[in-house]
Amino acid sequence: MIVTATEMANKARQILDAAERGLETEITRHGQIVAALVPRPRVSAQRAQDALSQNPFSAEEREALRAACREANQAFA
Repeated sequence: MIVTATEMANKARQILDAAERGLETEITRHGQIVAALVPRPRVSAQRAQDALSQNPFSAEEREALRAACREANQAFA
């Protein structure tokens, strides 16, 4: 979807709702694309744990990755 900056200001709630549903929006000013609003990827903790358990990382590397995931979840929650 492409919207003008004015439309973004007037319809922010609807555009954010669309982003939650997975729709990417490009925002224009004076006919030029100046920004993009993209949905944030969501990965469940269980899916991340499953992916980690299937990779050939050492136990120490897995724990470091788990710690980084926990920190990221806290920072972006």
